[in-house]
Amino acid sequence: MSHEAVQGEGGHWNIANELCRILEIEAPNGRRLPEERRRVAEAIGAGSMLIIDEAQYLVQRNTRGKDDWQAHHGIKPKGSMQ
Repeated sequence: MSHEAVQGEGGHWNIANELCRILEIEAPNGRRLPEERRRVAEAIGAGSMLIIDEAQYLVQRNTRGKDDWQAHHGIKPKGSMQ
């Protein structure tokens, strides 16, 4: 499975919504993020691979403070998801 990130897409919520769209599954519910991560991982499937081209765009840039890297933290090998 492949996804090309675009500038301004950053943040874990945006990538979760885009992955659900690509996988043709119901949009994520922000009130149960751990369960939603598992659901997306199951839809991708064990033994499958997710490739994100232009992954630098997953970082939400903040010109007044720290950048938000949460989208990178949400994309982990299945064995490391908690």
